[in-house]
Amino acid sequence: MRCVLVDPYATRNLHRLDRPGAAWNFVCVAHDDSPVRLADALGTADAAIAQGWDAELAHYAPHLRLLQLPNAGTDGVDWSVIPQGCIVANAFGHAIPIAEFTLLAMLEIRIGVRQLDTTIRKGDWSLSHRTFGPTHGEVSGATVGIVGFGRIGKAIAARARAFDMAVIAVSRTRPEDPSMLAWSGSMDALEEMLPRCDFLVIACPLTESTRNLIDARRLALLPPGAVIINVARGEIINEAALFDELKSGRLGGAALDVWWRYPSAADPAPLPFHCPFDTLPNVLMSPHVSAWTEAMLARRWSEVADNLDRFARGLPLRNTVHRDQR
Repeated sequence: MRCVLVDPYATRNLHRLDRPGAAWNFVCVAHDDSPVRLADALGTADAAIAQGWDAELAHYAPHLRLLQLPNAGTDGVDWSVIPQGCIVANAFGHAIPIAEFTLLAMLEIRIGVRQLDTTIRKGDWSLSHRTFGPTHGEVSGATVGIVGFGRIGKAIAARARAFDMAVIAVSRTRPEDPSMLAWSGSMDALEEMLPRCDFLVIACPLTESTRNLIDARRLALLPPGAVIINVARGEIINEAALFDELKSGRLGGAALDVWWRYPSAADPAPLPFHCPFDTLPNVLMSPHVSAWTEAMLARRWSEVADNLDRFARGLPLRNTVHRDQR
């Protein structure tokens, strides 16, 4: 059986799929390979591992029976070109580091270790209690509102509760363990939740229903001083509206790990925003790395390898994605 790995994220992890007795013949291609190369590799492919799927790739893979995403998000898949009968599955393993990153962002925004470190390195004691400097904050007693209570949301909730924070959430599906939450509701209850949030964490997938979900009107429902943390997708939040709220100082801050612009062949090193978030002192910025740990890669690619084994043996697959989950 042939499995084609498309583009660097998949091809760089080929070694993680090398299991004794594997039934697969692995072939690596790049999206910009020649048509002859793509046709030769994909024309007889039973499965493909790729972060996304478009009409061009689909053209060369008419017999595809499994599209295995080596990531959780499905927003890179053009569902209109997935053949009927082709199974689409994704992979997880990223909830732990994203939850740790989220708590780190909350603690940094409330305590400000970066600034404390910078000043004391200069011999500046102005932030010390010895000079009666300004006090810093705590996360204990704060309310965390989570949009999307899947794997990531649950991992964040468990860690926030350990810091004596109250956790509330809205989600498309009913929480399996509502005891973790002080309050929960459907996505329709988002506007009811927002005024209660000291921290708002975006942890839902990007779909047509969540694109621009947090717009100017909903940002205005957050209480003054609230902090937004986005570890999902940039497009879930209206960029200009968020910038205006942060620039005005009404919101207390933001930690942004996901963005509205990403590198491309035409522009390999763009600024990740259209609005100048880098001019705002109340914003923490990182380059989409909250999940990027070696342990995550090991967990995620173990799931991918297990699904390939299952597919080869005719067993039910894990993490299958249905078209109505887009």
